[in-house]
Amino acid sequence: RVLFRSVFVKEWPHDRARLEAGHVGGELKQVAHSLKGTLGLFGATPLVELAQRVDGLESRNERTGLGELIATLIDGVEDLIAALRRLEG
Repeated sequence: RVLFRSVFVKEWPHDRARLEAGHVGGELKQVAHSLKGTLGLFGATPLVELAQRVDGLESRNERTGLGELIATLIDGVEDLIAALRRLEG
């Protein structure tokens, strides 16, 4: 579990960049879907739900509110990572 946490924290900057640019490169659905599973392993249900909403909007090609939703998801993951880092010491 510690190893998984470490990998998630290390990979987050890349995933964040993909989230921020996903609407341009078509990666948004993929990264949101991946985050749903990863965040679920940490029990971060509100973040899982946000990722699911991003995934759903992207699936339906709906853009209304998408930017705000992505920003909220990113902020939430940043908070989670800060908490994980505090656990590491």
